[in-house]
Amino acid sequence: KMAKRNAIVRKLPAVETLGCTSVICSDKTGTLTTNQMSVRQMVTCGSSDADLVLNAVTGSTYDPKDGNVDLGGKALTPAQRKLAQICSLCNESTIELNEKGKFRHVGAPTESALTVLVEKLLGGEQKASDSVVPANDEFASSVDKVATLEFTRDRKSMSVITRASGANELLVKGAPESLLERCTHVM
Repeated sequence: KMAKRNAIVRKLPAVETLGCTSVICSDKTGTLTTNQMSVRQMVTCGSSDADLVLNAVTGSTYDPKDGNVDLGGKALTPAQRKLAQICSLCNESTIELNEKGKFRHVGAPTESALTVLVEKLLGGEQKASDSVVPANDEFASSVDKVATLEFTRDRKSMSVITRASGANELLVKGAPESLLERCTHVM
């Protein structure tokens, strides 16, 4: 069939594999080709349990100044600030500026996208700093990490226990369906 359509093939096993394929996934985001991920939308709880707030996030690189979070002209809510804290502290990655002036991730691309989201949410609130990620640095310096429960496929989440002002707090990030079934209330 391929020959009838004038296809040029260098390796026959590739054609055999393609012939057995029923679904082809394409990468329009650049995640696979450029190894970059970015947050496009974020959802937080609004004023009631049933009220969800959806915010668009622009920018598609690891540059924290590439784009922003559309808050609709409103101030950051406590839920959005808490989301930023969780994205920052339940995270083992960072962003750095290389010698060519390009921003690159150190660690997992997914976590790096969350690091950039924190900067887009809070970057303008920080004091002048030489750091590429001052908002994340401020979160890290404001608490002690007591313990980290790494992501597992069974739990589908990562957790960090932090201590600030003598009180412990458990911060968790993970698959929504896994987290929601463990929740008892909305903050």
